[in-house]
Amino acid sequence: LFSGLGVSLQELKSKKLPIHSIKNSMHINYATSPSELNEVYEFREKHLLILKNKNDAQNSTALQIKQPDKFDSEAIQIMFKIGRTKFASIRLIFSQKDQTKSEISDYVESLPDWLWMRKFVEISKFACNNEYFENDVFINIIKHIIKITVQTGYVYIITIAPPVFEPLYTKIGFQSLTIKWKKDVDSEIQ
Repeated sequence: LFSGLGVSLQELKSKKLPIHSIKNSMHINYATSPSELNEVYEFREKHLLILKNKNDAQNSTALQIKQPDKFDSEAIQIMFKIGRTKFASIRLIFSQKDQTKSEISDYVESLPDWLWMRKFVEISKFACNNEYFENDVFINIIKHIIKITVQTGYVYIITIAPPVFEPLYTKIGFQSLTIKWKKDVDSEIQ
């Protein structure tokens, strides 16, 4: 992996090779320059699970990904790599108690009032290469997000999770919110 060879964690695991040191060697890059941001956008376009409109759900047509969108300019963009291989990217949005700064607010009727009384970080545009996605890797990404949340003085982390991610989020302590979706939004989210 460190020589730039295209080998996935799943391939190494299937050959019974030790992968613990590889998982621990995850590199985290905060994208700030135009070239780094373009790298994030390109990766996101290729690996993002996106929101589907109910009208399009029957034929599985996804909405276009507008990049960058109105939330990108104030968000933190993070690219995760193992060696030279990009395997995940994520966007963190800081609500600052302002509903116009929350992407999730665009999809739900309202978030609970108690949430708006505190500052929260929103996990958005979580893109991952399925060949590298393992429970331990996911947990390490979330641990890093928790660290950022605490260091910045925010209290909560929220996200819209596709059903495939729900068990992973709940395993590390996330709880479901009871929210009402806007009528044109399907539950196959982000």
